[in-house]
Amino acid sequence: MTSPSLQLIAQLRAELTPSERSVAAALFFDDLVRRCHSAAQANGWWEHRDKIIELAKAHSPELARAAQALITIANAGLICSEAGELMDYARKDSPPDDHLPDYPGDAVEAADVIIRALDMSGKKGWPMGQIILAKLECNERRGKRHGGKAA
Repeated sequence: MTSPSLQLIAQLRAELTPSERSVAAALFFDDLVRRCHSAAQANGWWEHRDKIIELAKAHSPELARAAQALITIANAGLICSEAGELMDYARKDSPPDDHLPDYPGDAVEAADVIIRALDMSGKKGWPMGQIILAKLECNERRGKRHGGKAA
């Protein structure tokens, strides 16, 4: 038995044009950005980072810009940390995840990479759905291995 959500997805795929599906995907990503960032805020991931920015702003605009840059770098580090966990699972032939045993560990860690990136996108106010579509269109025009790169 297929779930109602999967049935709706199949119906929309059949009824929407590729262009309409792209718009729906962008809206979906923007909803995920809001959800990821809201969950991160609710779980306290931004308390100290926001305080650092607040203190830096009180000191000077230059310090505020530096604090913003360092927090972005720290967030990129968290994304890399999740990517490292993905690689660890892959090296172990991807056993089930400890918290979501119905899924391979590398797939769950890939989701964590995306969740961390979407959280940062929410904090920065990036329209990630639009950016992803624009980047996909750019990549589609770049050719094989983006101009023949070896890997």
